[in-house]
Amino acid sequence: MGGRLIRNLVATMKKTHLKLPIVQPVAVAVSGGADSTALAILLAKYGRRIVDRRQLSIVHLSHHWREGARDRDLANVQELANRLGLKLLHGELESPRVGVNLENDARGKRLDFFRRIATSKKGDKKQFRFIFTAHHLDDIAETNLWRILRGQWSTHSDGIRLKDSFLLRPLLNVRKNDLEAFCVEENAQTIQDPTNKDPKYFRGLVRSEVFPALAKSGFDPVNAFAGLTSKRRQ
Repeated sequence: MGGRLIRNLVATMKKTHLKLPIVQPVAVAVSGGADSTALAILLAKYGRRIVDRRQLSIVHLSHHWREGARDRDLANVQELANRLGLKLLHGELESPRVGVNLENDARGKRLDFFRRIATSKKGDKKQFRFIFTAHHLDDIAETNLWRILRGQWSTHSDGIRLKDSFLLRPLLNVRKNDLEAFCVEENAQTIQDPTNKDPKYFRGLVRSEVFPALAKSGFDPVNAFAGLTSKRRQ
């Protein structure tokens, strides 16, 4: 699967019009889940046409969402970094405030952290020119559904951007189940975050109940909702 996925990534990255391979320092954000683990392996082992691996690092953020998970998650990502021969930069996010939306709070803090390390200087150069994140086709579908339900589709129908300032998202044409299968093929240890399918969170509700229910009606909800973005751009 590595060959098929990396060809997909190369074709996607060419749409950014960046000069490839990227030779400036870059990082890949890794939580320890299958999506980000797959992206790190793809870039480090198969991605010589995308990035000079000598300039590649891993960045991991501890969110403090789940009791006792911080050390386990960090150890898992450190093991991956060691396996791939990459440097690891670890950051800590403050515990979310009581009464705030956990997903939005974490998303905002995560973006702020990425922006800080991407724009900070190491000598006379930026620490990282770009940060790769593992957003994929399923994420586009969930985001589009969220914007439709919130009445934002008329003004926010552009899905998730491939290149957004210092962020690069090369997996936007890849399904989550392909990333999970790739991790199995690579014998990579990944973390299963129970909040990802917890129905008290919007994305957890979509993944555990809404999309499975829609799939029973005979169509693929991921392709259906993700496809709205490409149709809008036509």
